[in-house]
Amino acid sequence: MYHYNLGLVNSRLDYVDISIKSYLKALEHLDQSSQMDYVYQAKFNLGICYRRKRMLSESIECLKAATGMKPDKASAHNNLALSYFENEFFDEALTHYTKAIGIDPSSVHYNNRGLANYHFDKLEDAKNDFDMAIEKDPSDATIYFNRGNVFLNWKPD
Repeated sequence: MYHYNLGLVNSRLDYVDISIKSYLKALEHLDQSSQMDYVYQAKFNLGICYRRKRMLSESIECLKAATGMKPDKASAHNNLALSYFENEFFDEALTHYTKAIGIDPSSVHYNNRGLANYHFDKLEDAKNDFDMAIEKDPSDATIYFNRGNVFLNWKPD
């Protein structure tokens, strides 16, 4: 638990390299059966740290393990999708954004899937996702900006 907590603290202080080492050490010592919640959290947080360091393969590996352990966690699917997206695996990103939305249809998840659809040149799907995100959180200007980009690139028939 010491290494896990050290990872949390260092991550919040933006000491990502130290945090990665701490989570790896924690995973060596955590009991995979009786401390499953901490194992999940360590893998989840480690995946985020790896993405922050642009170590996308490692990030995807950790976040896939986290979603396998707790497939009902929208944040794990959303973060896995973010790593896939940054690695330009857009199909996989769309799949996991959709899973996140199925668990928690939040504005963040709709906005993220909208961005993936936009980059995949699925402009109508992107617009629909941004519309849903705005419906969920009409105060987020970023979503309006993202939807505006769809209209800038929309080519009417």
